[in-house]
Amino acid sequence: MKKRIVSLTLALALVFSLSVSASAAARWDQIDDCNMWLVFSGSTALCNVTMTGKVGTSMMRVTVYLQKEKASGGYTNVETWYEEVHGAEFELDQSVANCSSGNYRLYISARVYDSKGNSEGMTAETFAKC
Repeated sequence: MKKRIVSLTLALALVFSLSVSASAAARWDQIDDCNMWLVFSGSTALCNVTMTGKVGTSMMRVTVYLQKEKASGGYTNVETWYEEVHGAEFELDQSVANCSSGNYRLYISARVYDSKGNSEGMTAETFAKC
């Protein structure tokens, strides 16, 4: 029952939010696409990132940061997730409760490797207000 409520909340949040897609059509050699969204349900941040490597991708090292904008400029980390994926698909679906009001960003930094050991780095970000 709790999963259904969380799923419904996420679905509604998606309907009423803006999402940003970082399409890799012409930007990256190893990455097929990267989609990410950040929305708030009350004071809970709902974070989602999906990334797909192109054919031949053997590994992805992905770090995702939920960050809050500082009054003086720049960002401070609220939560960090790291994952090493052996394959061509990465997905992160996390929530962070009790966020204080302010401007937030979801920032991804990744390195993607092909089967020959060649690698490529990428970054992407999306923003939301709590």
